[in-house]
This record gives sequence, structure tokens and C-alpha cells, in this order.
Amino acid sequence: DAEGSLVATGRFVAVANLPLLLRKNVYNKYKDFQVKDVIEYVQGDETSYLVCLENEKSKLLVHGYINGGSYIFKKEKKNSLAKL
Repeated sequence: DAEGSLVATGRFVAVANLPLLLRKNVYNKYKDFQVKDVIEYVQGDETSYLVCLENEKSKLLVHGYINGGSYIFKKEKKNSLAKL
């Protein structure tokens, strides 16, 4: 905040460190994607996760919670011309 107080922290974690419900949800819901990165985000007493997923056509940033719930935070198409 404006006073310099810590409001949130984030750190990269292994996929194995995702809560079981969230990991199952991500693997079932986004079968065509590979997990590239996982960021654990802690704000106050709430912990959530940003899961970076990718396939040959697009990239997704999924925001997930300990209870297994998730939603697509950001979706981006890959530039097919960049591969040439």
C-alpha cells in the first residue's frame, strides 16, 4: 500500500504443491494443456494459485483456489508466425 506495508506475496511452487482438489480440477478441465508454471499467491489469510498452462495454440493463466475452484484469468493466442 501507500505506507509501504506488505499486502501480498507470491512465489513459484512445484505442481505437486498445488492443493489436491485444484490439481485434479486443472488436469481434468484443461486436458489439452501442459502446466508451465505455478505461482502461490498469499494475501492476508487467503492463499490462491496462478497456474500457467500452454498448448500449441494458446496460453492460459488460470486463477485457482484451495477448494478446487478456478477460472480463466487470462487467455492468449500464440503467434503461429513466430515459429517460422
